[in-house]
Amino acid sequence: MDPLLLTAHQIRERYGLHRNTLYKWEKQGLLHPIRTPGGRRRYRKEEIERLLSLGLEVSPVKPKPRTVLYAQVSTRKQEAFLKNQIARLEAFAKAQGWTYEVVAEVASGVNENRRGLIKILNRAKNGELERVVVEYEDRLARFGLGYIRRFLNAFGVDWWS
Repeated sequence: MDPLLLTAHQIRERYGLHRNTLYKWEKQGLLHPIRTPGGRRRYRKEEIERLLSLGLEVSPVKPKPRTVLYAQVSTRKQEAFLKNQIARLEAFAKAQGWTYEVVAEVASGVNENRRGLIKILNRAKNGELERVVVEYEDRLARFGLGYIRRFLNAFGVDWWS
């Protein structure tokens, strides 16, 4: 890809601009993205920098909470337990003074393709997490918990249970 053309993700990382700001500027006729053959937008670096130099109002990127509360149950029949689990985790996090995001899911602890777990691992890998809080260790995984703990620790993520 041409280094002078940037994706919305690259613009967010470099300049802190939200995708919605880019869309707003496009609707106002201030920004003219180039479309790839697949229809994806690419933005000219010099055009972004020109607009930023004009001091236009931008929508800031909200930082995600660096604490994730993870709650999990295996079946839909256990949803009441899930709500109670979330309430206890939230009470604990509030007592610590943490801002947090709740990741809750109904899925088997043996399932390796749980969206919530994958989200946590990706956020850890991207340096977006400080801590993961679970009520019981087995909520995160039935098997291989040591691997998950080592993975999180490798990226500086604390583990609370």
